[in-house]
Amino acid sequence: MNLFISRDSFMTETTKQPYAVIGFGRAYTDLIAAVPSSFPAQFGIPLDGIKFVSGPEIASIAQRLPATAERHAGGAVANTLAGIAALGGKVGFMGKLAPDEFGQFFLNDMKARHIPFCCKTYATNASFSAACLLLTTPDNKRSMASHVGCADAFAPSDLPTDALKNAKNLMIEANMLTSETSRAFTEELIAAAKKRYCNVVISLSTIQSWYNHKAQARLIAQKADIVIGNQEEVSALERSVKTKWKTAQTVLTTCGESGVFANGIGHSFKLPALRPATFVNSIGAGDQFAAGFLMGESNGLSLRNSVKLGATCAAMIIGEKSGRPATPAAWQVALYRFLGLSR
Repeated sequence: MNLFISRDSFMTETTKQPYAVIGFGRAYTDLIAAVPSSFPAQFGIPLDGIKFVSGPEIASIAQRLPATAERHAGGAVANTLAGIAALGGKVGFMGKLAPDEFGQFFLNDMKARHIPFCCKTYATNASFSAACLLLTTPDNKRSMASHVGCADAFAPSDLPTDALKNAKNLMIEANMLTSETSRAFTEELIAAAKKRYCNVVISLSTIQSWYNHKAQARLIAQKADIVIGNQEEVSALERSVKTKWKTAQTVLTTCGESGVFANGIGHSFKLPALRPATFVNSIGAGDQFAAGFLMGESNGLSLRNSVKLGATCAAMIIGEKSGRPATPAAWQVALYRFLGLSR
């Protein structure tokens, strides 16, 4: 495969750019467990869907999980940053933690991956960090129970104006726009990025209705340079906006086993999904598709080749237990293979 780029130039571009991506999203710690198909319904959790719960509720459900449950740092945007870092890209994170067990676990994971925070780490007077239960059932469905905690508690002083000057992309979790707590800050962050010629990337992040957030949907349609979501998420946004995407925008719609549809500047195409070497679960597949795509995009690969790299990363994470790469070295080997190079 000829991508018209050498390994040295690929990695040099990453070094020159202080941040390939700054990510802004919720700092979740995930509890991942394989459960019977009937388990989610016992707590009103929709099969293959998500339910937002209180701190005491998520603690109660967690106590009922099997002993094999595993804890991992998560969150859609943070997962994407972990994937880019595993590929050798430089990233920074904007998220909020409380000084609790979940927050410390998340912080330790980010430090181990050399992902710095671009804002103050701890929210003021916060008691609970964000936590999410990821329940996988024998029919390969994924159900979630989520507690937001202090994840949306940003202050005006958290705006990373200096970092944005040297970042290629700002990736924003769409939930930060729909949250009343973080909405105003998110809108200010988007304005700051556009002022500094930093691409705005929106991860649609499980939002399947914009009925109560039409102004924010219009903002995405007007300001986003790249939009990434699955079929339901993209369709929900399009129904709310009721307008065609601007020609300068790239919209990437992941379609599970059917692949991905890319609508970019001047052309569109669909690529099939790659078959994973092994299948464990689908946690993080969309997040790591975004990681591969943005790694390619930030280093000058074509739209098609960036999408192919995204598909490669999605297939790799399907063979792992969590939504983040467990062995970054293996991901860099895969990157070099993708580029048609030897290490």
